[in-house]
Amino acid sequence: MERGLARITDQIIAVSEKVKSELVYFGVSSAERIKVIPLGFDLDPFLCCAAQKGEFRRELGVDNGARLVGIVGRIFPIKNHRLFLETAALVSANEPSARFVIVGDGVLRNELESYTSKLA
Repeated sequence: MERGLARITDQIIAVSEKVKSELVYFGVSSAERIKVIPLGFDLDPFLCCAAQKGEFRRELGVDNGARLVGIVGRIFPIKNHRLFLETAALVSANEPSARFVIVGDGVLRNELESYTSKLA
């Protein structure tokens, strides 16, 4: 879908050089047609949040000793949450105390919730 849309687009915006290189790698467009415009968020406050350390774990009821792995983003096909869930199932088989979380919402939410219950 992205390749098709790229053909009728004058310019493609990527939020980082890494995203740009992935778009080129996957054949979405040539590098010349992709402009990088970094996110307009000041992320510095998130680097100094010691007061909230462990709060998310407490909300989820996840022990401090357990590995907590997450993915954050809209639940949409290109994000490949299904691969995340499949990997979580594999890791859980070897490390039962590990916990996995998806933060976000989107069109595939119900489908992924059903898929998750089948993996359990």
